[in-house]
Amino acid sequence: MHDDSQPYLARVAAAGALARTDPEASQFAHAEIRSFLEVFGPHDMSSPASAKFPPGTWISGTRLEEKDRYVGTKWILGNLLNLDTPEAEQLTLKYLLAPDPAIRRALALVAVRRWPQRFLEATSAETWPMYEGQEYEMLLSLIAYFHPDLRPRIEERIGGPMVEKLFQRIELGSPIWWSEEVGAFMPGW
Repeated sequence: MHDDSQPYLARVAAAGALARTDPEASQFAHAEIRSFLEVFGPHDMSSPASAKFPPGTWISGTRLEEKDRYVGTKWILGNLLNLDTPEAEQLTLKYLLAPDPAIRRALALVAVRRWPQRFLEATSAETWPMYEGQEYEMLLSLIAYFHPDLRPRIEERIGGPMVEKLFQRIELGSPIWWSEEVGAFMPGW
């Protein structure tokens, strides 16, 4: 993972793929995700005003080239789907309500898939105002799909019709949720 002769993005992708079986790869993947979230997590990178960083900002020993660096590396958040550690859970939940929509959506999908109980404890319709329309309800419906044992709890929060609406879309083979960093949720995923 520390072979600097290989491109950075290739090393991070390899670390994410090997993380479950290689402790060094896991450590490297965690460090890169942590570094990314520490730099970009507090900012809304979709806002031109927030996309400016002071000269000399660094991430993992590499000079940050503002938005280019963000766009080029935000996909590493998808590695959180494979990292089976307390730190992966901690990072996901710590930045779950990040100002940046792409980071927030990616981490929401990871939390819904991996740690639904924690997602339910950490969020409510009131703490999730930055999502447009019914996105929070869709996230809860995804919990009901991935974790059927939690469906009654989800239906108490948002009602059965929203959950049924999601399940109908699944039966039609429609994409349910999209995160560039984590991918699309499709039936059978």
